[in-house]
Amino acid sequence: MDQERFPLYGPIHKALRSVMAGLIARSGAADWSDPKDVAAIQAEWENAMTLVASHHHHEDDFIHPLLAKASPGAHREIEREHEEQSRAREDLAGFLQQIASSDASGPQKQRLGAEFTVALYTYYSGLLMHMRREEGDAQSLLDRHYSFEELAAVNNQIVRSVPPDEMMLALGCMFPSISIYEQAGILGGIKADAPPHVFQAVSERVRAAIGEDAWARLAQRIGA
Repeated sequence: MDQERFPLYGPIHKALRSVMAGLIARSGAADWSDPKDVAAIQAEWENAMTLVASHHHHEDDFIHPLLAKASPGAHREIEREHEEQSRAREDLAGFLQQIASSDASGPQKQRLGAEFTVALYTYYSGLLMHMRREEGDAQSLLDRHYSFEELAAVNNQIVRSVPPDEMMLALGCMFPSISIYEQAGILGGIKADAPPHVFQAVSERVRAAIGEDAWARLAQRIGA
């Protein structure tokens, strides 16, 4: 029987894919001449980039040392891609701010918005390929050199390092994107380890994110 594996990348990568896909859809549908639409895109962009940047920092700080120990240099290409993606995010943020502050005409703003959306496609395509390499090559290397328990312990370190506001943002984006089995594993772990008031706050956030029907099934599964 195959050894059970701990998916360090799985749930958070599902969340990032979902958040970025939603941002791209709304960017493509936006009326860029309407300040309210632009402000909504900016807010969604900030949330998405908070999650992406935070996740990359967690990988750099907690996962890459494991990769380097297992195979010296194995993390370098991933870190190089993180640096490239960071620069791309800075460029996109500047472009978005330029659109928001521009006094261009409506048609001109719509053209700029279309250019931003295409640039967002390019960024997202690179992010997708990057995540697949991590889920494939990097996860396989980790599985060969570390036990389920060791990787679970690292994941717990990552979770404990996340500030409360950012954790609520991440959970709200993640839970609609993952299976009930993954949901139960994460929320069941919080129920077992966290103080009751923390579990209550997290449960309320998750419930709002996934809806009443899905919450009823999840609550029954974990005995909440």
